[in-house]
Amino acid sequence: MIEYRIEHNPIQVKDLPCRIQRRRVSGWKMPPNTISCCRPGRLGNPFVCESDPQVSVDAFRKLVTQNVGHFEISPGRLQFAKKTHPDTLSPDYGSWLREQAIPKIRTFNLACFCPLERPCHVDVLLELGKKVSFKTGY
Repeated sequence: MIEYRIEHNPIQVKDLPCRIQRRRVSGWKMPPNTISCCRPGRLGNPFVCESDPQVSVDAFRKLVTQNVGHFEISPGRLQFAKKTHPDTLSPDYGSWLREQAIPKIRTFNLACFCPLERPCHVDVLLELGKKVSFKTGY
């Protein structure tokens, strides 16, 4: 078990890979063996839904698993995030994640700013990473 103490909040990493909540506090450092999955990076969720974060996670899951290119975007519901990596809007983004990114990141912890008690697209990446074959990549 790896333990990180920042002020009075211990962060424990027991099972790898796992989800880490990034923080914007002085002295906080990302644990070793951790990749940031925040916007505007290529692993960031291109969707946002202020009223219900599960909606944006579900849209990300569809994008990655079903390569769906059409989403119902409307004010107050699902939106494209303002600071999104341009590659995430490509029609090939879902297949790139499945075939190239997930096999490479599956052994790493994944970090995002989402609170751990709320749904996050990192949960989708971790779930799909567990399904990747060690020999073939998929």
